[in-house]
Amino acid sequence: MKKAAILCALLTLLFVASATVGAQEPPDTALFISTAPIRAEVMLDGTPIGTTPLLVRAIEPGEHQLTFIKPGHLRRNETVEIGPSEVVQFSATLEPNVFVGAFAATETVVAGTTYSRQDARLVLPAGTYEFSQSGVSLSLDPVYPNESALRALRVATPVVIIAAVIATIEDLLVQDSARSYFTSFLPSPATFAALTAAAASSGFLIALNRDKDRYEAETVIRELETTLTDAEAERYYLDGDRALEAGNLGTALTNYTRVVVDGGDSEYVPLALYKTARLYSISGGANLALQLFQLLVRDYPIPETYDRALKSISDICLGNGLYDDALTSLESMVFVDDLYDPADIRADIEAIRNTQAGEGSSGEDSE
Repeated sequence: MKKAAILCALLTLLFVASATVGAQEPPDTALFISTAPIRAEVMLDGTPIGTTPLLVRAIEPGEHQLTFIKPGHLRRNETVEIGPSEVVQFSATLEPNVFVGAFAATETVVAGTTYSRQDARLVLPAGTYEFSQSGVSLSLDPVYPNESALRALRVATPVVIIAAVIATIEDLLVQDSARSYFTSFLPSPATFAALTAAAASSGFLIALNRDKDRYEAETVIRELETTLTDAEAERYYLDGDRALEAGNLGTALTNYTRVVVDGGDSEYVPLALYKTARLYSISGGANLALQLFQLLVRDYPIPETYDRALKSISDICLGNGLYDDALTSLESMVFVDDLYDPADIRADIEAIRNTQAGEGSSGEDSE
């Protein structure tokens, strides 16, 4: 039953995206772009090019500007230099401006919204929160950063206004015989100072109230979109590695699959996907492994697995007599992985072509 559930989960993932790998000539230059977490929008020299991880092939040598944008994280700008015939790996860690909280209270109330124990895994914008507990309920309320100043102004502003009003009334009712007719109707310096202070205090109070409204509107609290946090995804992945080292392939597969299906934007998703595909390829599930490798190449091109996945695709296709597909995969390698020597791959390509030619001539002879 467990293996059937794993297969269903992986097949569901595969149906979301097509499983074709485009053939293209190896470029002179290439740029691998990855982020932690993944699925960050990337702009190359001001032009959107997709979400991470990405492989930009046949990129012009020289200096390029990269911009990374991801909700819940700070925008990041970087510069990358690419030389002729160079394969460059660029990775960026995005700084979050939110944090994930898992709350064990029976009922959690955040900014007036109630969550049960089951769904109280929340993404909270960075900031200060007031915690209070009543029975089985836990309440969290975001605190406006300038709340202390706002409270002080709410007390001080009415006092200053009252002082200004009193001073103005005194100027109007109490006439100084030493003052001229014109100056007697102008506010005294003390009254002018009180009116100025009242106006300034009222202006600051209005501005802070508006800023607080903006802050509360931008403080969007949402449920965690995946069932695993980054830390949990890492733990499942490492548990899979330990199970693999111990020879427990079934346990390893279960852990890797959990990361692939529920890991969301964790950087461990492509690594777990590769190891899942490898386990299926060595356990007789070549067809499913082929689709997983193709998915990895197309949607998760990272340096650690890109060439290895292409070589695995070629080996599976070659075993099924799909020579053209095997050639396409080998010709798409960028040799970012030291495991492969370009000369050896060229020899493999030539051997496949010779096999094709031999089978073609054999077919013609039989006719």
